[in-house]
Amino acid sequence: MKTIYINTSRPYNVHIGAGLIHQAGAYLNAVVGEGLVPSRGQSGRPQGSPLRDNETHPPHGGGQSLRPNEEQCKPPSPREVARSAGGSIALITDTNVNRIHGDTITASLVAAGFRVVKYVTRPGEGSKSMTNLARLLNFLAEEQVTRTDTILAFGGGVVGDLAGFAAASYLRGVRFVQFATSLLAAVDSSVGGKTGVNLAAGKNLAGAFWQPEMVLCDTDVLLTQRGRRFMDGVAEVIKHAIIADPALFARLGEKGYIRSNLAEVVARNVEIKASVVSRDELERGERALLNLGHTVGHAIERLSAYKITHGYAVAMGMAVEARAAARMGVCSVEVAGKIEGILAAHGFDLACPYDAESLAAAMLSDKKRSADTITFALPQEVGKCVLVPVKVGEMVGVVNR
Repeated sequence: MKTIYINTSRPYNVHIGAGLIHQAGAYLNAVVGEGLVPSRGQSGRPQGSPLRDNETHPPHGGGQSLRPNEEQCKPPSPREVARSAGGSIALITDTNVNRIHGDTITASLVAAGFRVVKYVTRPGEGSKSMTNLARLLNFLAEEQVTRTDTILAFGGGVVGDLAGFAAASYLRGVRFVQFATSLLAAVDSSVGGKTGVNLAAGKNLAGAFWQPEMVLCDTDVLLTQRGRRFMDGVAEVIKHAIIADPALFARLGEKGYIRSNLAEVVARNVEIKASVVSRDELERGERALLNLGHTVGHAIERLSAYKITHGYAVAMGMAVEARAAARMGVCSVEVAGKIEGILAAHGFDLACPYDAESLAAAMLSDKKRSADTITFALPQEVGKCVLVPVKVGEMVGVVNR
């Protein structure tokens, strides 16, 4: 198993390995033993690891107060039993993940003493809406989830974004753990604290930075993904290699490399993202480099009504932006060709179905826009990207294929 420490304002660990779904309850117990949300990190040790043999923690939420004498002889309710044992877990997932893995993770959590309440949503970007967020917040209130309980995002990027924003909003902030079940979530969206939902005007326009207490990535679970959903994550792996790791970029040329070396690939991608996020947690500068392919990619997603999934849209976006970088003199034609080549070799269709005018119009509501400028992350060479501000009036020319 590999563990990567994320050094943000609220530090946490990312655990990567096989069979973690069966240990989820033990890992969660280690996290909830830290106490209330404001006390995160006060123990002085990295959080989110199962307890060592000589470690103990107080009951969830601290010591229990005595009840009046006449109440002491009443048997505790199931909710009280769960809270004294470990607390409540609000398990947020989607129908696909729940069908395959829901019973397994629930059994692990219950065995660890948790009371589990489950919110199951539809898969896909359509669930990242203000309407669904309101339903989830009302569910948490109806289930009497408190600030000493934990929200567990058990799914891919959509579930993580939705559950994370709910955790940041509900009761002004409750504890939050990510269990990534997709390659896309494991290498990208589960790390860094970005949460949010989509608005009619664009993707991820409502949200909050809310760091998780811990991230779990079970490689056995990730390998159950097939086809396009796994490929959504492959696009982000390629993106990280273009941004920061020429050696990884070279290895990605080997057929089957990602699946054959999944734990190492996930760990390296988390390291790359953690390094950037630790220096610019709130995306005021360097972190915007992680948006390579996303400015155009988000526009493609929106124009397709999210029928083109995130990874495929980002792959198209990286191709469009690499060609733009070459035309602008930011990178050589050879570098742009290498980027398009590796994307095509992995099976991505790079033929963007939208013209430059449509893309430019869709990008006007991008959250990376500042007044009359949108900042692009563009490749300078394999392993290095730069931020390039572009005037809104020049957008059509930049993305003209």
